Amino acid sequence: MSGQVGRRLSEFRESIIVGRAGSEGSRGKLWNETQPVEQQAGHRSVADLVGIAMVREMGAMMAGIILEFLVLPRMIALILMMPLLVLYADFVSILSGAAVGLVS
Repeated sequence: MSGQVGRRLSEFRESIIVGRAGSEGSRGKLWNETQPVEQQAGHRSVADLVGIAMVREMGAMMAGIILEFLVLPRMIALILMMPLLVLYADFVSILSGAAVGLVS
């Protein structure tokens, strides 16, 4: 990635040099001015790569944590409570049907 940044900066530097009427001395001065930018871009690219690697590792860990602490308890509750809710709904519907039958 830093190679790409370096190429882009060299293209930018060449376009400035070609567009500017000057001697060889101005070309050397421009090189010295843009050199710290290339160095910073290289360090920034390394920081980006390290950050991306950390996000990938943390993503895998977070997926495990989410599955273990958020999804798994809800699935267990669903498996346990669904039959009980069905039995409760059946019981309430039978009682309400009996109440309607007695009133009418």
